[in-house]
Parts: sequence; structure tokens; C-alpha cells
Amino acid sequence: MKKILSANAFQIFMIILLLVACKTKSPQQAYLYTCPMTEDSIFSDSPGSCPKCGMDLVKLDHPLPHESHETISANDTMYTSGKAYACPMHPQIQADTVGHCPICGMILEPNKSPAESKKVSLQTLIQPSNQQVIASIPMVHMMDRIENLELASLGFITYDPRRAGVIASNYAGRIEKLYIKYRYQKIEKGQKIMDIYSPELLTAQQNILFLLKNDPGNED
Repeated sequence: MKKILSANAFQIFMIILLLVACKTKSPQQAYLYTCPMTEDSIFSDSPGSCPKCGMDLVKLDHPLPHESHETISANDTMYTSGKAYACPMHPQIQADTVGHCPICGMILEPNKSPAESKKVSLQTLIQPSNQQVIASIPMVHMMDRIENLELASLGFITYDPRRAGVIASNYAGRIEKLYIKYRYQKIEKGQKIMDIYSPELLTAQQNILFLLKNDPGNED
């Protein structure tokens, strides 16, 4: 009975050792591969060829941390290049210090890890709404309506040809005095324009006055 118990205890002990060994097994180290031409700024987590110049990627001397194995890839150039600053428009432009991009002239910005760039906080989501409330911008809905607008503009005024007329009266005479000094002078209704001396016009005026006085009902 004691032999059976000791054998079972030994088997249990061996199983526990195997489980502990599996958990404490050191993780496999991963290395980063890069193009020998530093201006290409190509990085990858596996061997291969540079897509720009075609040269074989070389392995870096230092291994990558275990927690970054799954996050580093060939697309994470700005994070894995080791440079502190990069151009936002041209990620291949890397630098250790702040400067300007030689292509577009923009100021180099600090590099961010892929994990940081993918973080979306609640503040980011509600920021547009907060800015709208702070700015007190009223919401306007599109609709059809008539607005009375007053516009100040430069121009000139002329006569309405639809309301202008010409009366021709031919008679002999002369202008004694003219009260209008220049063309398009503003005049009022009943204003004297000129003094005319004409015996024919005087005779016609006397005839009209005589008819109006003695025959007011005659419309001819």
C-alpha cells in the first residue's frame, strides 16, 4: 500500500514539474531586419528583400522585446526606425532632433507607437460637440424664405423711357429768358422753365381762354 502511494505521489510531483517548466519557458527572441541603405528606412520582423532597392534585409544586433513581437511589422516604420521625429506627410523622413522635412518643409513631429496612435478616448469622440457648445454656433436648417436686403452700390439715375413723352408744338417766336441752366436739371411740377415772346402763341392762348369761358361744355 505504501509503495502504491509513493508511486502516485511521484507521478503527481513529475506532472507539477512539467507544468511549471512549460510556464517558465523563456520566450523565443525575435530580431528586427532592416535595409542596409539607411535612407530607405525599411524595417521588417522577418528576412526578405527591400521593396525599394531590392537588397537583402540584414538582422539587427539587438533582439526585440517579447511584448513587441506582435506589434512590429513592416508597416510600422515610424515606430521601429529608432528615430525620435518624422515628417507627417513623408514618414520615410526620420531624424533624431527637431527639424524640417527636406521634401515639403513641414516641421518634424515626434514618433508615436502604433498602440498610441490607435487609442481613441472619450474626449476624442465628444470633442467636436464640446467645441460647438463652447462656440455657441446656432444650428440653421435650410428653408425657402424671402429676405429684405439693402445694398449700397454705385451707379447713376436716368429717366424711365416708359413714362417719358414728347409734345411737339411749332410756332414762331423767341425765348426771352431761360430758367434751366444745364441738361437733366431737376425741376418740379409747375416750375417756370422759360419766357417766350410769340404773337402766334399769344393769339392761340387767348382763343383757348375765350372758349373755356364761353363754351365750357365743348370738348372739341
